[in-house]
Amino acid sequence: MFRMVCRTFHLEQPIGAIVAQMRTNMRMMTDGNVRDRSKESAREIRHFIEVGISKQTLKPGDKLPTEREIASRFTAARNTVRKTLDRLEQDGLIIREVGRGTFVSGKPLVQALSGGSLSLSSHLDLDLVRQTSPRDLMEFRLSLEPSIAELSVARASGADIEQMQAAIDQSCVAKDLQQFENCDDALHKAIAASTRNPLFSAFSVIVTEIRNQGDWGALKKKTLTDKMRDVHTVEHRAIVDGIRRRDSVAAFAAMRIHLQNVKSMMFKDE
Repeated sequence: MFRMVCRTFHLEQPIGAIVAQMRTNMRMMTDGNVRDRSKESAREIRHFIEVGISKQTLKPGDKLPTEREIASRFTAARNTVRKTLDRLEQDGLIIREVGRGTFVSGKPLVQALSGGSLSLSSHLDLDLVRQTSPRDLMEFRLSLEPSIAELSVARASGADIEQMQAAIDQSCVAKDLQQFENCDDALHKAIAASTRNPLFSAFSVIVTEIRNQGDWGALKKKTLTDKMRDVHTVEHRAIVDGIRRRDSVAAFAAMRIHLQNVKSMMFKDE
């Protein structure tokens, strides 16, 4: 009877293989739903804290709820809460003290979020992030970032340039891909912030959010060898050198060359 059914539906696989494939598909769907929910929870948590600081219902020195309490309130995994708080700490919005808890920092929200750009990570539409491919992102970056570097030449302060250089220096001692990517991200954010244009800073936040999705990370893990890290570092130095020398042509060209090389590296197998 089953053989007849198989022939009717043109199924050539044995029943065991079919069931195994169905289970695999169900697991993949479940994993995707879990990842989507994790991203939504992270945005909700960050939005709650940012709005609280903005409206001053959360003031400098105020203690935040525990990770367990936040996880319960937002129906989030503890790991999601921890990663979200890590990013808020990196942005300077909160301070975490071992044994005491997590507190709102004294740094103003606008200052903490890269030169006046209100973080968009809690407001970006999940579908936008998910539907934007690495190729889409590189096309977007190539259309804007060379001009951002060019404008930085005219507006960056000495402190801004020191911050850019610090990001490069830290990338040279990065222990793994994620640390290197964080330093890379910090450099591009610093360049955008140095323009004093909040829209460019907002652009850098969008780039960060999309870079944090799985497709970008998988491509970088596949293509960013130690040799290519060294190449990117040389390119980063050329960009900052152009800004430091107040050479807008050099800064524009160095950024464009860098992004074109990143694009070529990531899609060389296509």
